[in-house]
Amino acid sequence: MALVLSALALSLILGAMSQRICGMGLGLIAVPVFVFFTGPVLGVMTVNIAAFLTGIVVAWSLRADINWHRWRIIAVWAIVGSLPGALVVKLLPAAPLSMFVDRKSGSAGMPRPIS
Repeated sequence: MALVLSALALSLILGAMSQRICGMGLGLIAVPVFVFFTGPVLGVMTVNIAAFLTGIVVAWSLRADINWHRWRIIAVWAIVGSLPGALVVKLLPAAPLSMFVDRKSGSAGMPRPIS
């Protein structure tokens, strides 16, 4: 169990560092590890929450340089796009979601999550 938690924490730290440095990486680094250990729904949700919190920290530190007009436009479309995504996650069983996440993260064919 300690090894699993260490792997999750390390992937989250490396992903957050990568996210801060180059603007992407949390999803690329942490999602495959979280999905492998926790399953598709919990893994993606956990990393999304971490990405949200990381985004708040980055936005706070760079708030003087943010183009707020552009941010409003992006935020509206992000909310519009998240509604059908949430509906799909709610309605589909875990197996099809797992296949999609596995293919996207390159972990297709790996053993199922630890229960």
